[in-house]
Amino acid sequence: MIFLYLIAGVICVIGFIVTIVSINKPDETYSHEKSMATFKWMYFLMVPVSLIFVVLVAFLLL
Repeated sequence: MIFLYLIAGVICVIGFIVTIVSINKPDETYSHEKSMATFKWMYFLMVPVSLIFVVLVAFLLL
């Protein structure tokens, strides 16, 4: 069970790092719509993949 918490923690840390790095990039052609579209697709892809990974690991360990 602790292994699942570690996996969830690693996924959260990776998401946090990607968010912080993306926010800190200076961009003179910044567009709010472009930024929201990028993050929307990133999180729409990351959440299901992360959930599938955690569920598969949980079934493999149990």
